[in-house]
Amino acid sequence: MSGRLYFEELSLERVLDIVEFEKPEGVIISTGGQIPNNLSLPLHQVGVKILGTSPDNIDRAEDRHAFSKMLDALGVDQPGWTEVTTLELAEENSQSGLFVVCDAHRGA
Repeated sequence: MSGRLYFEELSLERVLDIVEFEKPEGVIISTGGQIPNNLSLPLHQVGVKILGTSPDNIDRAEDRHAFSKMLDALGVDQPGWTEVTTLELAEENSQSGLFVVCDAHRGA
């Protein structure tokens, strides 16, 4: 149980500052959308104990290529998809009649 609530930016550096100050038994990655999911593996890699779903499984589910590969290995059907990196490719692929999902934060 937590005795404090922090209203801080969710960055690796800020979370590590809080972990250093609070010295928790572990950290739960559950709220805040994509940002905490994307922080789980870097936190784990520097020794922060992640409670609940393992950082490797969070990363596997967040990485579209790894997730697609896992579905293929399991024989699970999935809709066709492609990753595009330019507006021109996005416009070209949007002609397929399928939804286009823009995910700007997963870039390099």
